[in-house]
Amino acid sequence: MKRRIAKKKTCNRCCRTASRHFPWGLVHAQSHPFDAVIMDLIVPGGMGGKEAIQKFLAVDPQAKVIVSSGYCYDRVMADFENYGFIGVIAKPYLLAELSEQMHKLHMEDEYE
Repeated sequence: MKRRIAKKKTCNRCCRTASRHFPWGLVHAQSHPFDAVIMDLIVPGGMGGKEAIQKFLAVDPQAKVIVSSGYCYDRVMADFENYGFIGVIAKPYLLAELSEQMHKLHMEDEYE
């Protein structure tokens, strides 16, 4: 039996960089808050998660943003909370690992 871990997803695959997609994401976050956001730490030629998190939290200080990267030894990955992220998931990750992160977020929401 498959477990559903997400209701809806928004993807910026159609854009070449996160920075080009970013303004739409801010508008969308204001009108339709995300349950969770997974930001890639490094976007070649674009705005990565370390920069984007600050702008995203300026619009939605309650945003639940998880940082993701294949560079698991990066300082941001090791100290994610001090950068504004609420979780971390190293690439490549399994569906079970993603599901665990989403479950943690859901449990935190229930106890707030």
